[in-house]
Amino acid sequence: MRKVNAVLEDRLRMARLIVDSMTGISCAPTEGAFYLFLNVEKKIGKSYKGRTISNVETLSEVMLSEAKVAVVSGAAFGDASGLRVSYAIGTKHVEEGLLRMKRLFDEIV
Repeated sequence: MRKVNAVLEDRLRMARLIVDSMTGISCAPTEGAFYLFLNVEKKIGKSYKGRTISNVETLSEVMLSEAKVAVVSGAAFGDASGLRVSYAIGTKHVEEGLLRMKRLFDEIV
């Protein structure tokens, strides 16, 4: 169990570094689970390649279709300004997915 916890802690540290580098995105403190909850409210109402990001559901759809990253709308958890992202998959996959998200977020204007 210690090894699993150490891997998850390392993965969380890496994920937080990437999220902290995302412009206009903040992350709620994690509370024992293996999910990040990203506040994306600064991206709502902006545009990605001519498509208006009207809400987190739209952003989730764009994230999946354009960055090939599956996220869950925070609206399902009572926060319509957030996205829930799991880091319970392999470290390389988490890193790659978060970097794809960062690139997409950078293109939202």
